[in-house]
Amino acid sequence: MRLRAFVRLAREEFEAVPEEFRRGVAGPVVVRRSRRHRRIPGYCTLGMCVPVSTMFTLGEEHLSTVFLWYGSFVSCAMRDPGFDIAAEVRETIRHEIRHHIEDRAGSPALRNEDAAEEQDERRRSGLPFEPGYYRLGEREGKDLWRLHDDLFLEILLDHGSLARARRRGLRVEWRGERLRVPAGDLASLPAFLEFEGEGDGEEGGRAGDLVLVVRER
Repeated sequence: MRLRAFVRLAREEFEAVPEEFRRGVAGPVVVRRSRRHRRIPGYCTLGMCVPVSTMFTLGEEHLSTVFLWYGSFVSCAMRDPGFDIAAEVRETIRHEIRHHIEDRAGSPALRNEDAAEEQDERRRSGLPFEPGYYRLGEREGKDLWRLHDDLFLEILLDHGSLARARRRGLRVEWRGERLRVPAGDLASLPAFLEFEGEGDGEEGGRAGDLVLVVRER
């Protein structure tokens, strides 16, 4: 998609959001270049909601500006043939406006979700990460959290159970299936063990993964 068409699309999607939700939000400002993460290879920022300091608002309603990085969308589309730029623009704009609404209300939910997503990318990239990051996601049930389409199931083992699992492996019941974890995968904890397609996904979309997080109690 050419830059001019991208700018037009971004404006249309921004204005498609009801005005009461856009109150106090400026933009979208489209930046031609990509915005890459300083420490995570291949991780691009698509958009950002930047609040204006209250010292510049003169007591007016909380103001924010939505930025979109055109180059990041193009980079993702080049790497992934299934990357739908139009759909991602729509989702990103709504995501950033939600940031504005939650920041104005003092809610940390979306900021926590973004922080958890970044830590998940660090884990997948083999970089140091905060091991309890998945708990910033949406709580789905006892010992179960969601990050987008992926589910994280926390398994706490006492010292004796861990010793047995390190000799014999571990079996976990999940939605009528028995998942097997080899003993060697439990050498160091916490262990993050992925089972592809065992999570949830949007209808017609990618099935998420189940990540077993094995920790010592």
